[in-house]
This record gives sequence, structure tokens and C-alpha cells, in this order.
Amino acid sequence: MKIVILGMGSAAISIANIISNEYNYEVVGFIGTDEENKKFNSKKIYRNIPLIGTRKILKDLRKQKVGGFIAAIGDNYIRENVFYEASNEGLIPINAISRNAFIENDVTIKSGIVIAGGSVIQHGVEIGDNTFISSGCILNFKSKINENCFISPGCVIGSKSVIEKNVLIGSRSVIDSKIKVGKNQIIQSNQVIGSNLKNLPRER
Repeated sequence: MKIVILGMGSAAISIANIISNEYNYEVVGFIGTDEENKKFNSKKIYRNIPLIGTRKILKDLRKQKVGGFIAAIGDNYIRENVFYEASNEGLIPINAISRNAFIENDVTIKSGIVIAGGSVIQHGVEIGDNTFISSGCILNFKSKINENCFISPGCVIGSKSVIEKNVLIGSRSVIDSKIKVGKNQIIQSNQVIGSNLKNLPRER
């Protein structure tokens, strides 16, 4: 399947590297912002993969036999918007899962998921749509990550914990077992969360 990567930053490069080892997908290009497009249009961003335009071209990609996409943007809200925008144009969200991640057989993985190298996903874990699991994360027994979350490198999610929608967890943070982290929470790097966190309203 021909696919595009929405974004062109470090997350996008990481995804392109993961997908380069997958024979099922052909990355035809990156899609950037208006500003990025002015600077980098048609230039190679990773290996021989160019920036091919902005999100305005999403409506034309099906005509070019592009069938899939993956959102590679660190900001949860922007990533959520582009995920639905591309889906509404008939493109299929695909997963980018590193062959260097360890994933138990009974893990539930939805659509548009990134799991980077060195991550360990244990028995009974659930990962919701459009969620980014960075390198070296550990998701313990029966933990649940809801849709549109970003889990930064080196995080540990304790067993039977629940991370609600639109949560950002900073690098090397630890969520203790049986903890609920409410929607829209932002957890800074190197934190240990030992009690439940309530839902927060969206700031945008």
C-alpha cells in the first residue's frame, strides 16, 4: 500500500525509519505545514522520501492511489485533527511498529499506532487509536492507553492503570499500578504518579 506520513519532524523521521523495514508499505512522501512546505517542498526529508505538500492535498491522494497514512506529530491536538482529517478523506490509518519492540500476543492495538524500538508491551495491554509509544517504554500487565496519547521515551505504565484520551506523559515518568490518569493531562518528565489524576478540559 502507498502511504503518506503527516508531519516531518523527529517523530516523522522515527516512523519513516520503522516503516522502511516493512515491505507492505511504500512511503510516497511527508506532508507538512504551510511554512514547512515553503522551505522544503520536493526536498528529500528522509532517505529518498520528499515533502510533497500540505494537508490541502489529502483530498487528492486517493486519485494517486495512496491508500494509507500515519500521523507523526508530537502535539496531541494537532495529531488528533490531522488523524480525523485524513480519515475523512478515505485514507486508512496504518500502524508503525518497530521490529525491535517486544509485544505479547494478546495485546490489543487499534489504528494509527506507533510503537518505537525497545518498548515492552505486556499481557493484556490495550492501545487506542492514534497513540504514540516512544522508544524504551514499558506498558505493564493489563494497562490501557486510550486514543490520541503521546508516551515519551522511557516511561513505565504500571499494571492495570488507565491513561485516558489526549494525555501527554513526559520522558522517564512512571505511572504506578492501578492509577487512572484523566483526559488531557500533561505529565512532566521524571515524574512518579502514585494517585489518580482527574480529567482536565481541553485548552484549545
